[in-house]
Amino acid sequence: MLTNYKAGQFGELIAKFFLRLKFYKIISSRYKIKGAEIDIIAKKGNIVIFVEVKYRKKIDLSFHPITTQQLTRIRRAAEIFLAHNKLYHNCEIRFDYIEIELFKIRHIINAF
Repeated sequence: MLTNYKAGQFGELIAKFFLRLKFYKIISSRYKIKGAEIDIIAKKGNIVIFVEVKYRKKIDLSFHPITTQQLTRIRRAAEIFLAHNKLYHNCEIRFDYIEIELFKIRHIINAF
């Protein structure tokens, strides 16, 4: 049985593979700052995408598990990432959400 941590790592591995199949370039995984983490940072064309990944045993299509507090932390982490990586200053940014139930993937572009 997978622990929550291992399940999260497994979900992120699937999400990275999924994004690569869609021609996204993975820039970073598990980007951490004090009090926040971004699961995946990717790039496609001139867009830097910050991706939140949730691995679930069952997908509830009516449930969006990202709270306002989590959104604030993710956006703050994204701002810090961009401030420290001047290479991406002229890029557009986007926040996506990927939810995985085993090998069923739900990708929401511009989720928040």
